[in-house]
Amino acid sequence: MGDARLTVEGLEQLDGRLKKAVEALDPKEIERVLLPIAKGFAAKLKAALPRGPTGNLRKGVYAHTPKRGANRPLPAASAGVSGRMAPHLHLVEYGTKARYAKTGAYRGTMPVGHYFTDLKHREESGMRQDAVEAVEGLLEKAL
Repeated sequence: MGDARLTVEGLEQLDGRLKKAVEALDPKEIERVLLPIAKGFAAKLKAALPRGPTGNLRKGVYAHTPKRGANRPLPAASAGVSGRMAPHLHLVEYGTKARYAKTGAYRGTMPVGHYFTDLKHREESGMRQDAVEAVEGLLEKAL
């Protein structure tokens, strides 16, 4: 086979522009565009969860930007259910078998709900696409 050569011109300029764009991306700006996506998921989750006697399961739904540090250097946004406000989420999500008190009193069963899991599977690809588009928009402005 014959020798083939490929020459690319302008790599230095491209490299310089990319470095400039990355430096221009402020982590707070990235979090600013990701937080509305997390808030949208939180609103859908709140609507999907059942309302119990106290309402703590729905009250425990949150969306925030986690604190960045050594263990979490990248900007992000998160949504979920607070374990402090709703420590019973796992019972609602995964259900229980028949339960009995120490005295022998029957406490019933909890049916499987999969509210969080089902919503996450339905919304994950759309949220990922929205996040990519939002960060791409920031990159285009930086270039």
